[in-house]
Amino acid sequence: MPRAFACVRCGHACELDALVLRPAPGVPDDATERFIVAWEDRNAGGRFRRFWRTALDGAVHPRALGLAAASGADPWAAFWFLSRVSAWVVLPTSAIVAGWWTWDRVTSSARTGRGLGSLAALGWDVAAWAGVTVGVMAGIVLAAAVTSATAKLALRVLGERVPWRVLWTINAYTSGPLLIAAVPCLGPYCAGWIVWIWCAVCAIIALTFGVPVPAWKSVVALFAAPAIVGTLAAVLAYLGLQRAMMPVPAPAAAASVDGQFAPEATTPPGGTPLDAPAPGEEPVEP
Repeated sequence: MPRAFACVRCGHACELDALVLRPAPGVPDDATERFIVAWEDRNAGGRFRRFWRTALDGAVHPRALGLAAASGADPWAAFWFLSRVSAWVVLPTSAIVAGWWTWDRVTSSARTGRGLGSLAALGWDVAAWAGVTVGVMAGIVLAAAVTSATAKLALRVLGERVPWRVLWTINAYTSGPLLIAAVPCLGPYCAGWIVWIWCAVCAIIALTFGVPVPAWKSVVALFAAPAIVGTLAAVLAYLGLQRAMMPVPAPAAAASVDGQFAPEATTPPGGTPLDAPAPGEEPVEP
């Protein structure tokens, strides 16, 4: 609703701040209340409580999050929420793997009698572990950003103008189902496809009922990035397999002597072929 407008009956100029808006007959007051994302509402409790409440809303109430994204939810708050989701998903399993690896290195050093001096190489292992952990966390955030960008382009082609900010906020706040993968050593293997499909469906619902966008356009837009990535991966895999299956050129055939292969004769400059029998002589048996 604009801040200022003309009355449709008398044409008098009206200011929104000078009006009293009431719900239509039969509509409860709480149905007209603007939904505020719990992560952005400091009155909703502490940060831990607000985080898990937003994650639950993203998993079971995506429509409300879509309305909040369309009405001006903070994209920076959504970024920090998604960063915490990625940390919760990656760190438990990563910490267990790091602890197991450290214990294995310490016990193996004690068994072999090399003492603590062998732990010098552990620093490289720790650096590799930290790099992989941070890389996976950043990859989750980057995947949401790329999905939002490709969705914006797809919707633009389909005739819908949706700001990237709205798409980013939707993808970030509907990442709540990813927390299922936080179960150490179990979630990443048992909840992979289920979690991904759950997040995709929640984002489609939020975009369809929140912006709103026709459902089929939401599906096309949000699956554009996986389709592009899958196509590129299939092409690269095909090219790699084709290169691996290329026939190796066979070596030049050698002359046969008594059913056996003999090395080819070579001719030095101005001389007779080396290893070749003289005229009228029998070839020498090997």
